[in-house]
Amino acid sequence: MVFFQLGLLAYDTAYPTQIAYTNLTVIVNRNPNAPVFNPQTYQRTISEDYVLGLDLVQLTVSDADGVSRMGF
Repeated sequence: MVFFQLGLLAYDTAYPTQIAYTNLTVIVNRNPNAPVFNPQTYQRTISEDYVLGLDLVQLTVSDADGVSRMGF
């Protein structure tokens, strides 16, 4: 398995600016074909009245192995 650590930063545009940071770990089973994210970069603006628990982004990922298990 391969582990990727991603840093997530969220902030608002109010004054004073509120900032939150957390880490996200992506675990990938080691295999000859790495997963491919399409697009490679995701960026979202979240409204101030965002309802907790709703999806923030839908990832499109493919893996040439066909039998791989992916979860995020």
